[in-house]
Amino acid sequence: LAREAAEGRSLGPEHPTTLEARRDLAKVLQRCGKEEEAEKTLRQALAGSQKVLGFDHPVTERMLSNLSQMLKRRGEDEQAAQLLEEHKMCTVVAATPVPAPRSDRGALVLVVLALFVAPEHRRKGVGRAAIDHWSAMAGELRAEAIEVEVVSGDAEAFFKACGFSTVDVPAGAEGAADAEGREGDTIAKPSDEVPG
Repeated sequence: LAREAAEGRSLGPEHPTTLEARRDLAKVLQRCGKEEEAEKTLRQALAGSQKVLGFDHPVTERMLSNLSQMLKRRGEDEQAAQLLEEHKMCTVVAATPVPAPRSDRGALVLVVLALFVAPEHRRKGVGRAAIDHWSAMAGELRAEAIEVEVVSGDAEAFFKACGFSTVDVPAGAEGAADAEGREGDTIAKPSDEVPG
């Protein structure tokens, strides 16, 4: 999903939300040890932000700081200093062009990995607010459905009350399991119920 958003498949490659998604993807790539790809992606995000939002925008400044810190952590102090100097002179950072979004990826489905509401906050609308947020996101991304795997009856009842229903999972697909190893059901909210 991060790659889909970072490619600008639904909002366009230079939409501010796409640029921030590209920055977030760079963080994920860095945490996965993919330093070169993380730097390339963050440079693309920064270049886009400099062009679209401007050099003094807070989002641009944070991206600049992130890239500078990334370079310094790798011992590339000269490159970090050059980056900051170029930014001061309003020179857009050098970046490889963002590749065109792929159209051969098939259907987009938003998958909810977890929803936990602390006991003291239950029955106060927090869970429904999360579902509303995910529904809005799915609509913006033109996702066909929102899926979640549940392992408890209470969770299943909650999601079904929010318009989800049980769906068939292809044979061999792994299901969710709780701490005791009990498998759960996959439930989904189809696209015709996702606002868009």
